[in-house]
Amino acid sequence: MALADFSAWGITIVHGMSSGPLEVGAYQRLHTAEELTTRFRPWPPWLGVP
Repeated sequence: MALADFSAWGITIVHGMSSGPLEVGAYQRLHTAEELTTRFRPWPPWLGVP
């Protein structure tokens, strides 16, 4: 799983550059279950790239 790889590599935050409702919901469920080992910053496509 990517989250385990991120943790093993020392990556603490990832940016989801095309985060829609399904992706954000999946990360929220992982967070609620205390299984989210990496911080996640969503960038919904409708906001554009800063």
